[in-house]
Amino acid sequence: MPEVSIVIPTYNRANFLEKAVQSVLNQTFKDFELIIVDDGSVDNTKEVIKQYVEKDPRVKYFYQKNSGGTSVPRNVGIENSKGSYLAFLDSDDQWLPEKLEKQVLFFKNTKDKQLGFLDCGALVINASDESIIAKYKLPYSYRGNIFEKILKNNFILTPSGIFIKRIVLETIGKFDEDFKMLTDWDLYLRISKNYNFDFINESLFKYYVHKENITKTLDRKEIIKDVINLFEKHKNDYSQYFPNLYIENLRYFANLYCKSGQGRLGRELFIKTIKLNWRDYKSYFYFLLSLSGSKFYNFCFIIKRCFLGKKRKIQLGNIENSYQDIFGLIFESKNIRWKKS
Repeated sequence: MPEVSIVIPTYNRANFLEKAVQSVLNQTFKDFELIIVDDGSVDNTKEVIKQYVEKDPRVKYFYQKNSGGTSVPRNVGIENSKGSYLAFLDSDDQWLPEKLEKQVLFFKNTKDKQLGFLDCGALVINASDESIIAKYKLPYSYRGNIFEKILKNNFILTPSGIFIKRIVLETIGKFDEDFKMLTDWDLYLRISKNYNFDFINESLFKYYVHKENITKTLDRKEIIKDVINLFEKHKNDYSQYFPNLYIENLRYFANLYCKSGQGRLGRELFIKTIKLNWRDYKSYFYFLLSLSGSKFYNFCFIIKRCFLGKKRKIQLGNIENSYQDIFGLIFESKNIRWKKS
């Protein structure tokens, strides 16, 4: 039985997949199985993987109809795995050679009996020229019980750095397949409510930024639906720790809708915030402002920034970034896709 099971979900990523797989096979730690779950690819993914399956018995390949996200293929990988530990790698990322070895040793040497999952640092790479955009790392305060911190903001860059005890998923469950984009955040919330978190503050994998980062481009309505579902699923915890956060985020997405010319959808969210708190005067104001149209709406926000300060800059790899920053980019840009589904 292998000590570590690695799951790679993939969809039409043949041009990236070979390097991802090779980065696993190049690990200094060798006691693993690699499970590749093809989520209905129509490119030459199967041919790319065939050579590895034939040469290395540790590599296993599963094909299924497209599910529209990563949670289903990841769960298929988990269900067909046998390792005491589980690690995940996105098919367009790459591990550095000592990634597994250092995470396995960390778990074996820790004195924290409640430790359930690990993260590690990463190099954020521009896929076009292989240049380093940033380095992802965490402050030392992000250790132990992180539930309240991650409830407020998913500071974990990507599942490619995550390393989990199998018993943890057997206890709290696998990825929630109702989510298309926030399935990893939901999983971290459920884990951190019962187990401690730690990290190796060293770059152990490469996170590639490119136009195809989102496997399947989700429309704005689907994105916001995921956010609302996340808050609703964990509403008791948000009510206890951050009672106003749900309303603030609904208002944020309502503003994005109105700025992009979808005033009706924006007003629906403003009404929702008012129902949650009838004293939310900002939502009343923005609701009335949205009736004037998107051009005037955007003009008012430009004036607001001139008087109250510049728009917050996005720095990929900085843990202070919230998912609001990422979704803002998705809304405002047709070419940049910073967050993976």
